[in-house]
Amino acid sequence: MKKILLIASAVLLAGMLSSCISAKKKDQEQTAYNWDDYSDVTYTYVRQKDKDSRAELLASYERIIESQKDTTTGRVPPGVYADYGYMLVEQGMEAEGVAYLRKEMELYSMSEPFLSKIIQRIESNSLGGAYEEDYYAGE
Repeated sequence: MKKILLIASAVLLAGMLSSCISAKKKDQEQTAYNWDDYSDVTYTYVRQKDKDSRAELLASYERIIESQKDTTTGRVPPGVYADYGYMLVEQGMEAEGVAYLRKEMELYSMSEPFLSKIIQRIESNSLGGAYEEDYYAGE
């Protein structure tokens, strides 16, 4: 009888532990970053480098940023604000772009040394012609 009780207790304990592990895993999935379709869209943009793939990449960044408002962390993945901000700057929207670059620095302080230099260049208007009309001039 003791053996049966011991085995039943072990099975019950194992079941309880496995349910705790799966609950913890579900919590981790809910707090992980949402990258949406970032990798596919980025791959297409890098391969094609045209206005359509650029517009889709910008839309992907917007979806990623918007989707993070509904998560428990509320944090966009590292680099998203920076990439999105720089792409806005390239399109001539410096104020909006710099605002996103600053958000990246606030959220991920390790990016500050690099991004502060970029912001300085933008604010001194010395990007050297990296705007959209220059980017697509060769098409």
